[in-house]
Amino acid sequence: MPPLALLICDYQTPLRARTPEKEWFDSSCLLARELLLSARALGPEQAWVVHVICAAEPILPRPRVSAFHDTPLNAQLRSLNVTRLLLCGVATSGVVLATFRSAVDADYDVMVVPDACADRDRVLHDALVDRFFARGMGRVLSVQEAKLEMAK
Repeated sequence: MPPLALLICDYQTPLRARTPEKEWFDSSCLLARELLLSARALGPEQAWVVHVICAAEPILPRPRVSAFHDTPLNAQLRSLNVTRLLLCGVATSGVVLATFRSAVDADYDVMVVPDACADRDRVLHDALVDRFFARGMGRVLSVQEAKLEMAK
């Protein structure tokens, strides 16, 4: 099976400062870290990690909300034969939603891990997960399911 890309988006201190539910933000960061460690253990042949802000893996600065808009991400993923994307980040209604829509438009198999996402508005987060991400354009996975998907 072609490698999968784990997109880890916008876990930043300034965003945490603006989040009313700091425990939720912190929990999503810990779960994203769990996914990151699993991906690193599998290696880049199976799970390619992209930090949309910063880390030891490739860093993708972006001028717009979507990680795909005016960036080399699509070309990089295509060159690696990546067809599946795991997506987590802050905010669900910002970078996660915009990147999800761009990835679906580019014909990727997109999976969102909502437990590793957070937003300033939990009601909006829940609505996006239940009524948008899970309605046929993509898939919603638990952290455990995402780890299994990486291991395929």
